[in-house]
Amino acid sequence: MDNKNDWEELEQWSAQREEEQKNRFGKYPEEFQKNKKIDKVTKGMDITLKIIRGIFFAIIGIALLIYVLYVVGLKADSNPVGKIEDLYKVQAKVISKNVDKNGAGTYKLELKDNEDIKFTIIKQGTLLNDDFSDNCQKYYFNLWDSSKKELFIINETYDGELLNYETYIEINNEDEMKAGIDAISDFAEFCGNQNFYQNWNIYLNVKGKRIYPYMQSGVSREETFNQVLEKYYEITNTNSTEI
Repeated sequence: MDNKNDWEELEQWSAQREEEQKNRFGKYPEEFQKNKKIDKVTKGMDITLKIIRGIFFAIIGIALLIYVLYVVGLKADSNPVGKIEDLYKVQAKVISKNVDKNGAGTYKLELKDNEDIKFTIIKQGTLLNDDFSDNCQKYYFNLWDSSKKELFIINETYDGELLNYETYIEINNEDEMKAGIDAISDFAEFCGNQNFYQNWNIYLNVKGKRIYPYMQSGVSREETFNQVLEKYYEITNTNSTEI
């Protein structure tokens, strides 16, 4: 058999084999390989699209969350009175205000259940300053009818429109310290838990250092005295700072 006949026989054999494969599988194996490659590419594109969609929706979700927080923040900033009411657990009403279109400026208020307690709020951007605590302390201290008030030194100043009010007792020895604790404790009991605020500036002054002897719940005056006495010796015997 010469070369020409050999090639013809090979071509016939190849054509016959291809026909048999098509009859058997419906496709020739080479087409299977091509389809497999196409399937891999398609699956890869599907996975990529799913990832892109996931990232897209995640970005939208984060953007919506930021927007909601922003709106809530704007509402909170636009209601400084509500912030102060939440802070001190009181109800107040605005007497007058001098503010700009963003609500920044000065608010004059009074308590709804006690019109004698008036105070000021100053809003600058998102920053709020108020003198509710100072005015509240001043009101109850003036209302307190006790001879022990003579022990106190009153310091009343203003920072712009805001009141700074403090009352303190100078302490030089243990006897004065005990008398001071009794006086502050009597005043705290007069105010009652709902009206006495722990941030009031009422304290014992020992060598320029402050001791706040407020009685804790379940702590007797004797226990309070012992605690303050320990702090007193820390101040008088060392140079430590007492708050």
